[in-house]
This record gives sequence, structure tokens and C-alpha cells, in this order.
Amino acid sequence: MHNFVLDLFTYMILSGYHMVIVSVILYLQEKLRKALAEPVESLFDAADQTTWQSIRNVYKRETEAILPEFLKTLCGFEMEYGPAEEMVSKLRDYARSVVESKAKDESSKVLIHMKERLMKFSIVLQQYEVLIHNFLTPRGENSDTVSSCCQVHNSV
Repeated sequence: MHNFVLDLFTYMILSGYHMVIVSVILYLQEKLRKALAEPVESLFDAADQTTWQSIRNVYKRETEAILPEFLKTLCGFEMEYGPAEEMVSKLRDYARSVVESKAKDESSKVLIHMKERLMKFSIVLQQYEVLIHNFLTPRGENSDTVSSCCQVHNSV
């Protein structure tokens, strides 16, 4: 009975640690998302030749700024190096996924804008084709004159 209580107590402590670590990870992921989302989005809005380098700098700066807080929390749990390093890697992967998500959003905006411009261009092109067709197609009194001229020309 004593071993069962000890095992249960150990399980509760480990589960409690696990819950705290998960809560800290979720908190830091949200903090990292907020720190990355707005600057990356504004960099895409004002895109130029240095946009991706600037995004890399923001990613690195924000990720490196949050890691000491995370590592300090993990040290409080006396965690082994392997699992701690894996959690740090996952936090970096999460930051990368935030940047990738913003890049996909921006590319879809660009695609929509290109489709809108293509639609406008196709409408202008259709109007131009109608205008050319109307210009080249004889109408009214002139059509009889033009057809008779064509018949005279063909008979000669």
C-alpha cells in the first residue's frame, strides 16, 4: 500500500510539472506569436529587396529574446538536457511556422490581387475587341457601298 501511495504521489508531482511546463510553453508560444506576427506582416506590406533579411532578423531577435525566460523555467524543474533541448527546438519551429503562415497569407493576397488585375485586363481587352470589330464591320448605308465595291473588285 505504501508503494502505491508513493507511486501515486510521484505521478501527481510529475503530472503537475508536466502541466506547468505545458502551460509555460503555451504562454510563450502566444507571446512569440504576438511578437512576430505584426512586424512580419508590416514587413510584407512594405516589401522591398531586404524584406526576407529583415524577417530573418525579427525571427532571430524575438526567438532569442524569449529563450532565456523559457530556459529559466525549465531549470526550475531540473530537467535533463535532451528533453529541454527538444522543447527549445519545438519553440523555434513554432516561431518559424508563424513566419511561414504570414508568408502564405501574404502570397494568397498577392494571388488575389493578380487575379483581380487579370479580370480587369480581360474586360478591357474584350471591350477593345468589340470596338475593333465594330470599327471593321460596315454598317448602315456604307455597308451596301462597301459590299458592292467588294463585288466589283472581285469580278475584275
